[in-house]
Amino acid sequence: MDADPEAGKQAFTTLIDAHLDAKAFGRLAPMLPTLAEKIGDEEAQVLLAKVEKNSTSPTVRAWAVFARLSGTLENSEIGSDAYEAAKKEMGAAMEGIEDRRLASQIGQKTTVREKFSIGMVSPDIEGIDLDGTAFKLSDYEGKVIFLDFWGDW
Repeated sequence: MDADPEAGKQAFTTLIDAHLDAKAFGRLAPMLPTLAEKIGDEEAQVLLAKVEKNSTSPTVRAWAVFARLSGTLENSEIGSDAYEAAKKEMGAAMEGIEDRRLASQIGQKTTVREKFSIGMVSPDIEGIDLDGTAFKLSDYEGKVIFLDFWGDW
């Protein structure tokens, strides 16, 4: 938390209570997922509930839902009831919303985690080896493989 956490709580409370429907608040909505870090989890949950309930902007409400569900999407076991319920609720909150930044954040919490977590089956990568021979990752199924991805940019 900041040097004066109480002042931070008051500032966020005033901002949400007095300016929630200001057009400029939409530009601040991507900060909502970091609110708990700034003012504490309990206070953040109260303010996020206010945003979800009172904002007239579907995008701002979706950011608040994401902020509330982020921990569940990040830490719950993939496929668990909690994870699936959070994913379903987040999907409903995103209906009709075209916020690429929010969609990307959700993708990091769900799609990327589901496809690339430890224990998941790797996608079938195709490439050309150092000798110029085409290969697919599936050609090596059942064998121990060490993949080293790098770039020169």
